[in-house]
Amino acid sequence: MQEQDLSFQGRTATYVDQVMGGNASLELRNVQLSDAGTYQCSVTTARGSGEAVQRYRTGAFSIPMVQVENSRHGDTPQCEAPCWFPFPAVHWIAYTGEHLPHAANTSYELNPENITVRVMLMPSTPV
Repeated sequence: MQEQDLSFQGRTATYVDQVMGGNASLELRNVQLSDAGTYQCSVTTARGSGEAVQRYRTGAFSIPMVQVENSRHGDTPQCEAPCWFPFPAVHWIAYTGEHLPHAANTSYELNPENITVRVMLMPSTPV
């Protein structure tokens, strides 16, 4: 491969023996959040050339721990996990199964890498 970024070395593979049959796939191993972006593939053979552009999105999540934090301001339901990326869609549901439409008062805590680590329903919202 030509012009390969150093951050991809050792993590990519192509199927050189299948290119003539039309398979110019790129295999990317050990995917990282930073791998998201636009990728361009250019193939030139004796028969001609072609180019494709692909936008690649990455994501990561961990299973959240759900708890209720008690304080003098009221109970604060919260979900906490080491990693949620991209930004999670959160729907609060009461123990009765009722959807809480007034849960727009949700707070998101990010770590220094801009990855969501905690989601809280603010105490001013009745639960």
